[in-house]
Amino acid sequence: MWALGLNTGILDAISLPWRLAWVARGWADDALLDGYGREQQPVAAKGSGEMAEASRKYMSGQTEDVKAMSGDAWANAMTRTMLGVRLDVDQSGDWSMVKTEKGPVRVGERIPDCTLQGPQGRPIRLHELMDDSFVALYFADARRRPEIPQDAPGLKHRIVSRWDAPLDSGLRERSLFDVGDLFRQRTGCDVGTVVLVRRTITWPLFFR
Repeated sequence: MWALGLNTGILDAISLPWRLAWVARGWADDALLDGYGREQQPVAAKGSGEMAEASRKYMSGQTEDVKAMSGDAWANAMTRTMLGVRLDVDQSGDWSMVKTEKGPVRVGERIPDCTLQGPQGRPIRLHELMDDSFVALYFADARRRPEIPQDAPGLKHRIVSRWDAPLDSGLRERSLFDVGDLFRQRTGCDVGTVVLVRRTITWPLFFR
């Protein structure tokens, strides 16, 4: 359904290479590779059935039971693209190929792109920030000088704040100014939350 085989193939290509690279570089041990099967197996084995069942209901006129294909332009667009996929990254059993509702970002979903303000007020797109690394985002009040770890191979640490970091805090180069607190609200995170964004090709995944 809707090139599902292609989508799952792309998900395979997204999920496996970075794991191999991290193990090869010595950033992780072989156990990291096990996550590939745990995340991809439900989507590959059950995702086609989920979408086929939704399609059958839609074709038979049971549209009230198929929110993702009920004619709502947003739900249709999300379901018919890879944006509707949610991977079971935290092993909770919460995965889906069918996007049915708007709302805060959930663990395992693709985090939305946004424009934040970097050092010297330079605009930075979130997805561009992750071109060569994963990113840990600390939703905090930069004025309070929160402690964040130093960057490590494959992982950047950045504060996301609606307030500028003090000039003498040493944090301005690693702070992202969230105008109007809009990005934090879009993710549904409280102040004090740390999220990991796992960048793999063009698929930044959200972890809380």
